[in-house]
Amino acid sequence: MPEWDTISWTIMITAYAHKGHIAQAQRFFDGIQQRDVASWNAMIVAYALNGYRARSIELLGELGVAGMDPDEVTFTSVMGACGHAGSVDAARDYLRSMRVDRGLAPREEHYACVIDALCRAGQIHRAEDLIANMPFLPGITEWTSLIAACKSQRDVERVLARVSELEHNSEVYVLLSNSIMPRSERVTSV
Repeated sequence: MPEWDTISWTIMITAYAHKGHIAQAQRFFDGIQQRDVASWNAMIVAYALNGYRARSIELLGELGVAGMDPDEVTFTSVMGACGHAGSVDAARDYLRSMRVDRGLAPREEHYACVIDALCRAGQIHRAEDLIANMPFLPGITEWTSLIAACKSQRDVERVLARVSELEHNSEVYVLLSNSIMPRSERVTSV
C-alpha cells in the first residue's frame, strides 16, 4: 500500500469534516508528518463548519507558532466562522489584520464574510456602508446577505431603494421578489 502524502491526509480531513466527524478529522490532521498551509486550512475549516469557532481561531494561532503564514483561504474560513458565531468585531478585525499585519489584499469573499456577519447581527446600516465602500462592485453574495437581513427585519424598503444600483442580475431580482412576495404567490416554474 502506498504511503499517504499531505494531500491525501488533507482530503480525508475535508471529507470527515463535511460529514461532521470532527474527532476523526483531527486524528487525520494529527497524523500528517509535514503539514502545509492547505492542511492547516482544512482543519480550520473543519472546526468552523462544525460550529467550533474558538477552536478554528486557536488553530490560526497554532499555524503561526508552526512557522507558517495564513493565506487568503485561512482568513476566509476564520471570518466566516466569526460571522456564524455572531462575532462581528472579530470578523472586522481579521479583515483589517489581513491588510495591516499580513500584507494580504482582501478579496471579495473576505468582504462578503464581514457583510454576512454584520447582516446576521442585524447591523444593516454598517453592512450597507461596507458594501458602498468596498473596492469591488457588490455581487450576489453581498446582496443575498443584505436582502435576507432586511427580510428578517421586515425592512424590504431599504433593499428596494438600492435596486437601481444593481447590474441586471436575474439572481438578485429573483431573491428580491421572493423576499417581498408571500410564499403562496411566488412563481415556482416558468
